[in-house]
Amino acid sequence: KGKSGIEKRKEQLKTLFFNPGADVPGIPLMGGRMRIFEEGHAGLYDFDIDIVDRQGVPCYVFTVRAKAGLSGLKKDKVVIDEMVTWFDHRSMEVLERRYSMSYDAGVYRFDVDMQVTMQRAAGLLVPAVIRYDGLWSLATGRRERGVFTATIFDVSR
Repeated sequence: KGKSGIEKRKEQLKTLFFNPGADVPGIPLMGGRMRIFEEGHAGLYDFDIDIVDRQGVPCYVFTVRAKAGLSGLKKDKVVIDEMVTWFDHRSMEVLERRYSMSYDAGVYRFDVDMQVTMQRAAGLLVPAVIRYDGLWSLATGRRERGVFTATIFDVSR
């Protein structure tokens, strides 16, 4: 609350990346569609866990995918098409998370892919790379396309 502009958007991205399944305040007409782990929404997704080696680090890979073949009202409740998270198996720290999301609210629609890769720096776990590729369009015909990669380096306390 009390934030606007870029500060509000940064808070929304933080919520999305670091608190999956939580509502992202300030995005209209979403209702509880982000609550993928709660009753009423969890049944719309397939959940999978695996163990893989990621850059020499054994990791749990947790994947959430919208169930194939959802129809009508059920499909309308889905926003997260896929979310993949790599956890360091020893510390359970998130090393990377990828999202693929899409939604059509009638007055707006979006189709977005995002990725955050984490790194250890100055004793903290911080983002190393943030990638975003997204399309937003409004019913008025206004469309916004954004593609960027941010690389974070030289982190100090």
